[in-house]
Amino acid sequence: MQPLGDNMKRAGLLAIIALLAAGEARAQYVVSVTRIEYIPVFKSLPVLCDRAMGAQAEYSWARKTWESQDGSVGDSENSYICTVDAALAGYVPAQTLLGRMYSHVRRGLFDVDTPPQYGGAEEALYWFEKAADGADGRGAYEAGLMYEMGVGALQDDDKARRLYQRAADQHDGRAAKALKQLDNREDRIAKFQAKFQDKADSGNPLAMRRVGEGYLNGDPFRASMDQAYTWLFKAAKGGDSSAQAEIGIMYARGVGVARDENQAVNWLLKASSAGLHSSDGEFWNLYNSGNLDAAHKTAIEKASARGALVSVFGPFDISPRPPEQAVLPTYDIATLEKGAANGERLSIFNLGVVYLSGAGVPADIAKARALFERIADQDSDAGMNLGDTYYAGQPEAPDYAQAVKWYAAAAAMGDPIGAKNAENIYLNGGNGVAPDPIRAYAFAILERQLGAHDGLAQEQKLGARLSHEDKARAVAWLNRILLEHHRT
Repeated sequence: MQPLGDNMKRAGLLAIIALLAAGEARAQYVVSVTRIEYIPVFKSLPVLCDRAMGAQAEYSWARKTWESQDGSVGDSENSYICTVDAALAGYVPAQTLLGRMYSHVRRGLFDVDTPPQYGGAEEALYWFEKAADGADGRGAYEAGLMYEMGVGALQDDDKARRLYQRAADQHDGRAAKALKQLDNREDRIAKFQAKFQDKADSGNPLAMRRVGEGYLNGDPFRASMDQAYTWLFKAAKGGDSSAQAEIGIMYARGVGVARDENQAVNWLLKASSAGLHSSDGEFWNLYNSGNLDAAHKTAIEKASARGALVSVFGPFDISPRPPEQAVLPTYDIATLEKGAANGERLSIFNLGVVYLSGAGVPADIAKARALFERIADQDSDAGMNLGDTYYAGQPEAPDYAQAVKWYAAAAAMGDPIGAKNAENIYLNGGNGVAPDPIRAYAFAILERQLGAHDGLAQEQKLGARLSHEDKARAVAWLNRILLEHHRT
């Protein structure tokens, strides 16, 4: 078994047992608690489809719900569950929909190498091609577009042409236009070069950017991230702010150049300083990535402090917050017991910590668990403490089935360490849990979504061991877990 995450470092409601005077009366022991700014509320939501409905009905509900995007609580999770069910049952339109849910294929940098919520371009291409094999026109068109653009596969105009033709044969209205555009690529390249290439060769920043974007977007050139970087870098050095932003994104994502987040900050700050703020949102991810050196973190902080970073909602501030008051007024254990009897979540949690640690009272794991279980459906740290006791085997033998149950609940409520712990248990098994690579992969996805530094690498590592179908099963299973603990 790999070591679990450092639970002492997890964020959230932390209890610090302060023993003021060893050996004094029980009532003189106090408990200090951290401030809570906001306590979310969670509730269990139903799964709104099942295989008994039939694949066509599951697909119809999922497509209507997913495309409407009306924000109804639980719709996103249910859409994934229903679509995966129908796609695995062989319903071809659902396979196309699953491909669309995995990855929207658009032209342009800001969709290149961006981890989607689930899957990504490789998964999307698999399901589009599977749907195309089932004579689905939209699936064939989407797969053709991916081959034309080189998204999720090596760029291949011949494959793109064949798939577009299959889509046209199925009366997909966009396919004929795509075929014509593909067949006219050389003419389009000649016209484009006549307009921009000489100017680009002469060092005109705007023209160099347009050539770079021509390679980046696969229009009119065949997509080439290396050529895109070469021309956009020249334009950025020439002072073109749009190119500076694009080069910053390329460094941030490792597109056409080795990933270098410090360089990304340099170029994005140049663009922002020139008044182009369309990429300022990237600073959030870069600042919290854990990969920046101190100088570049400070540069972001200074820019945000002077109001130089702007989102669609206006200026935003990434500056470090002053430390919150670490300790609120202390309460003796009798006060905690009274609060717990009245159902006060904070008192229940801290009283559980008292019994867990034996701070001023004899340690009583059973009492601690009973207290944590009262609030574990609303409090991820209570769930983590429950998971810890069962994992460690206090006082009985380790029980990983109970541990993973509570770690999973904490993860669904937003605790990345809970996701890591659940992933490790399912990956290795033992003490009542059989190894389950599908569930391990599901929690690796959630770990990445919750911002774990190595989350994407771990997701890719575990995903490489699974079939496309099993990865889809992991997505559906994860969404069932998220429905059980849905933030309202």
